[in-house]
Amino acid sequence: MRLRDHPALSISGIPSWPPVWVRRRTKATQKLYGELGVFAGSVFNESIPTAIFMKMEFKAREYMGFLSVGDAVFCLQLDKLLNHHIGRSIEEIGDIDVSVLL
Repeated sequence: MRLRDHPALSISGIPSWPPVWVRRRTKATQKLYGELGVFAGSVFNESIPTAIFMKMEFKAREYMGFLSVGDAVFCLQLDKLLNHHIGRSIEEIGDIDVSVLL
């Protein structure tokens, strides 16, 4: 199963992939939508065990996206897996086979 198709990636039944990307380090909120840019890493916060904050670079600018994950164990496993794919396009990240995590 590809990451983008995994049923655990949702918020109240609405898919959370791909994340909405919000520009970092700027006063005005700039958003991007879709599988854009290059994956630059993720941040897992134990106080929010069903969320991954993904970093992405697009046209020399940094963006952050919020990925909601329906299961805390899967979320932690996914975060570890994602960080092995830094430098790949977001589209390639969406293609990752996550069936090993099921």
